[in-house]
Amino acid sequence: MPIEPGNLSLGVLAGVLIGTVAGHYLTKSRNADEREIAERLKAAASFRAAFAPTLAVVKLSNKHRSTTEPLHDVDSTIREAVLRQAAEIELFRLHVPKCSSDAYQEAWDNYLEEAWNYGWLATTFRTDVDDPWKVFEDLIHDILRFADSNKGEV
Repeated sequence: MPIEPGNLSLGVLAGVLIGTVAGHYLTKSRNADEREIAERLKAAASFRAAFAPTLAVVKLSNKHRSTTEPLHDVDSTIREAVLRQAAEIELFRLHVPKCSSDAYQEAWDNYLEEAWNYGWLATTFRTDVDDPWKVFEDLIHDILRFADSNKGEV
């Protein structure tokens, strides 16, 4: 049975229409994914920036430390930064998948306890760990790993 020209045109038109609609939704979905990725990258940069000053002070103070007097007021710097970091922790929580939320909270709790309870004197004269300065660094890096992973999963 031959195909009628009207049926062929209708079939082509339907195919073009379906392709156009499908392309529109794929583009819309891709744009939403790209926006989500851009938002996560921006949030991750802000999150890392909240911890950068503390990490720098800890590293520099450790490198140039004295057992009698701190090069910098590490204790005040850490305690003041904790309040700003707490805000970033909550803002970034939106980008942490549910499967990682417990680990994220645990990393923050561990850092918060160390940052609030131990200052320069405890760090300098602390004997319960091999390298007390590295404890701060490791706790910060443990939190920052959530910003470094592709989707916040760790």
